[in-house]
Amino acid sequence: MKFLLLLLFVSILVLFTIYKTSKVNVTPEADAMYLAQTPEEEDAINIWSKKSNDEINEAASKHDPVALYLIGMWSLQDPIDEELANLAFFESASLGFAPAIEQLFYAYREHNPWLALVYLKLAVASGHPELRPRCEKMHKEVLKIMGNAAVNEVIEKIALHKKEIIERNKTNKGAGIDVLQEVENNVAYDDVLFDEAFWFLIDTGKLIPENLEEWLNTKENRDQRFLRNKQKAHAFLKVDRTK
Repeated sequence: MKFLLLLLFVSILVLFTIYKTSKVNVTPEADAMYLAQTPEEEDAINIWSKKSNDEINEAASKHDPVALYLIGMWSLQDPIDEELANLAFFESASLGFAPAIEQLFYAYREHNPWLALVYLKLAVASGHPELRPRCEKMHKEVLKIMGNAAVNEVIEKIALHKKEIIERNKTNKGAGIDVLQEVENNVAYDDVLFDEAFWFLIDTGKLIPENLEEWLNTKENRDQRFLRNKQKAHAFLKVDRTK
């Protein structure tokens, strides 16, 4: 009998130890790998989620960032429309809605980790410091693939360029201007230029866009953006947005 009681006690102790260990592993840093919606973002999403589809579609047509985000999320449900989801996220992100910016990180993560890192940095700069650990982790991983000081510098420049677009859009929208009527105000408009070939040229020193905006506005790049955007270059393959 004593032996059975001792065995039971040991079993309970082992289970308790496992439980404590599992709780320790779920650290705030691990949780911080994902965007935690601010109270304002959560409230806005909850309010819009209770509205009718017609109201949300009408608001999205007028470029409401939360309505656009919801359309993007719904488009990822069965039946999945990845192209519509990304276009909605692009417009929502262009107005600074951080949950949409995070979705662009997922969209690019598999096939363009450098650009994904740009959007992750942008999400951090949009009021989400909890993403910083994930950003730092990915930064190290990305620069192992292809990355020297120049690549790192260009990533920072592109992130800053996009942040300036967002801030300008928010200011103009507050003044009643429909900023997204102009494609140049879409935060992802230039992304077709930042493909793997672009990062290879940066990494090998064959391209050094010291003035990023000037480089983006060369005739060759303007023509390439127009053509590739027209060909729906933003219609990505289905991506896993859960990791």
